[in-house]
Amino acid sequence: MPVPAAAPSQPQHSASYGSQGFTTSCDTACDELYDDGCDSIGRRRYLSGLFGRQSARQGSGRTWGRVEALLWWAEDRDSPALISTNPDFGTRPVVPDVSNAGTSVLFGGQNGIESDMMIGNRIDFGSYLDNDHTYGIGGRVYGLWSGGDSVSVSSNGSGPSYGVPFFDVAAVPPLGPGLGVAIGTFGLLPIGQDLGGGQVVTGNVSATSELDFIGSEVYARALMARTADFRVDLIGGYTFHSLDDSIILQGRSILNNTVAGNLSPQNIYDFRDAFDAENTFHGGQIGFETQVVKGRFMFSSLTKVHLGNMNQRVRISGNSQYETVGGGVLTSGDRGLLVQGNGGVYERDTFTFAPEANVKLGYRVCKCATFNVGYSLMMWSDVALAGNHIDNRIDSTRTEAGLNSPTRTNVPNFEFDTDSFFLHGLDLGLTFTY
Repeated sequence: MPVPAAAPSQPQHSASYGSQGFTTSCDTACDELYDDGCDSIGRRRYLSGLFGRQSARQGSGRTWGRVEALLWWAEDRDSPALISTNPDFGTRPVVPDVSNAGTSVLFGGQNGIESDMMIGNRIDFGSYLDNDHTYGIGGRVYGLWSGGDSVSVSSNGSGPSYGVPFFDVAAVPPLGPGLGVAIGTFGLLPIGQDLGGGQVVTGNVSATSELDFIGSEVYARALMARTADFRVDLIGGYTFHSLDDSIILQGRSILNNTVAGNLSPQNIYDFRDAFDAENTFHGGQIGFETQVVKGRFMFSSLTKVHLGNMNQRVRISGNSQYETVGGGVLTSGDRGLLVQGNGGVYERDTFTFAPEANVKLGYRVCKCATFNVGYSLMMWSDVALAGNHIDNRIDSTRTEAGLNSPTRTNVPNFEFDTDSFFLHGLDLGLTFTY
């Protein structure tokens, strides 16, 4: 929005005679910095706005536009451990069960999923409806992309072992210590294992997460109070937000026989699990924006809350294939490793509030342009995230030879598991008035 002009309370005028005739140095300086020249300074300072008398015409541009680059970070997201490794060797490589000494988690687990810096843009534009800058309308459009993380590992059977930890509820006795997790002894994992008898498991596994956010707003603003170097505006309007979080886990396991010192593939197992959570918010907003101007410097703060409906949609899908070399595909199915009976699309609506705060420091580089640097924080009270909907309990009665066979238990299963979530970061931009 336009930056209100400010000036010393005791202006001084000086004159000089140049080649073009008599000039007033004060007028020249003021015209470069203030919208009304020297007429804008020395005004009586009184509060005005919705609850008081109106001040004289400000004279600055009625239309504003702000373009910003966003350098933000996302809160770490929860996820069960999806890839683990163990570099230790005994007679054979140690299975990367999280209960074994030396095992570390490469993706997910206790520390969650860390996002890289998210880069985006924000555009704010609008116009006042009167010359006194009492009422105005505006809009904002913004987005953040590439807030993800990825891990990809492979083994030829001679290096560290890798695995996807899970808990097999159908095994007798159950695999894993108590309610812990265990590395599967069928399907993909563990890879990088010497099973003895000349059999070696090779393969690869990868996990990728993506987080994207877009938003748009239409708002009105009304002047609450102002002085020569200070103003407060009431802001209200409509808000749209879309927050999309996804995790893809996929891999290949190859059981090899050792023939004359070389690995000969026998059985190949491929799988892909996909978890996607979409959050779509429609609602209203209300808040305040405060600005203080001292000379060429400007400080502003924006605090508001968005209130409305959050539509949460979670999509879970998987596929897998088991084949023998020379024997063709034995079976394929619409289940993955951690996606079995829990595949499908799940949707619900819930009330959500989203507080937002922003502070900015600006420097007016010329009459109509101000450089800004600031910090923003945005939070939602109820968000569905992909990692919260991964159930790492499986039923091993689904064997390679019967990927689509009925299971003995109802796991993995689905239920909504939501939590609060926030984004925050730095803003760099330019504000134009005309």
